[in-house]
Amino acid sequence: MQSTDNASQVLTDHYAVLGLNKSGTAKPGDVSEEDLKTAYHQTLLRYHPDKAQKTAHREASATYSVDQILDAYRTLSSPSTKSSYDQNLRQRSKQNWLDKDQGRNTGFEVFDLDELHYHESDDSWTKSCRCGAIPAYRIVEKQLTAGTEEGEIVVQCNGCSLFIKVLFQTI
Repeated sequence: MQSTDNASQVLTDHYAVLGLNKSGTAKPGDVSEEDLKTAYHQTLLRYHPDKAQKTAHREASATYSVDQILDAYRTLSSPSTKSSYDQNLRQRSKQNWLDKDQGRNTGFEVFDLDELHYHESDDSWTKSCRCGAIPAYRIVEKQLTAGTEEGEIVVQCNGCSLFIKVLFQTI
């Protein structure tokens, strides 16, 4: 069971959990203790079941558990675990870029186009991401036309390195 916990730690972006890299500019060593503590408290208030304010625009897929938030804070607040985590994060990021350069996108979720939010005003579809970017995933008609033969397209989040695969049918 311990290997599962370690695997989930490696796969979870603790900086994203605490909202420290929404702009995509935060780098592992750039976060001060004060910023970390502030982000931790704000994130706890945002997602704590007893404290969180319910808002219409927040989607369930964009929430973190108190345990995930606490784990992220504990990992990043200890210099030794933060150093190890940052090293793993850099290695994972490097591997993601290698995979992307070789035409492989690893670790993406699959959605049907009907599961995305449609915007009539500009004929686009959007979906949120756990990193909090708005809009995280955005698809326009032109992208669907390009992927007509396969009936699927792969889209990267505007705020982080995650991808989703969107399936659709042509009529």
